[in-house]
Amino acid sequence: MVDEAYVRQRRKPISWLGHIYEPGAHVTGWAGLIPGWGEQAAAIRDTFFTSFLALELAGVYFSLERVHLAGLFSEGRERLIIHKRVGKDARAVTILISTEVASNKRGDLEVAWFWFEKDRAVPLKWISFGVIVLVLGYLFSNYMAGFGTAVFGWFILPLMVGVWFVGRGMGWWGRLYKTSPATPYERFDAAVLARYVDATLKTTLREAGIDETEIQELRLTDISWIEERRRAAEVS
Repeated sequence: MVDEAYVRQRRKPISWLGHIYEPGAHVTGWAGLIPGWGEQAAAIRDTFFTSFLALELAGVYFSLERVHLAGLFSEGRERLIIHKRVGKDARAVTILISTEVASNKRGDLEVAWFWFEKDRAVPLKWISFGVIVLVLGYLFSNYMAGFGTAVFGWFILPLMVGVWFVGRGMGWWGRLYKTSPATPYERFDAAVLARYVDATLKTTLREAGIDETEIQELRLTDISWIEERRRAAEVS
């Protein structure tokens, strides 16, 4: 059992709105479909969560938030988020692992994790541009008002541009990262966290009585977990 005080200490949302519009650059992931196991989704999800928290990894937090992969108007799905911040200041990278253990309408079990990386420097750059445009636009419109012109008329264009910049920084208009901002050291820390998530999830599936032959693996990575196990068994 995991201490409830520890659980409360490790609950830390990424977005105070409860919606993540820009999870960051997608690195890799893993997913599987297990036919007929949908009824066990809640039990498996709870066991995975408890087992992962029991590892007591330093600097690792969790939250339950809706993740949008392509901005404000894209589909949002509620996911258990496991995240860690590495580095310093705005340049620090947030490692975000979005996990899914759920039953679909056919009663099959869907399991997955997705690894993202993001920093604060890129969003802050765009938001700063937006604030500068808004402030300059406001000052210019007030200056022009001294000549008897309408203030709002001069402020419309800076308002639109400023809101676009701010929204860009917030991830409202679509994907913000083309490549990961992580350094090799940060990527190492991210890979360690992803491995813990991956190993805990797959151990939970095995302990639930799910044989690897029942898992229809969805290839989100270059290396197949099931194929790795089969090769290891052949070698041994």
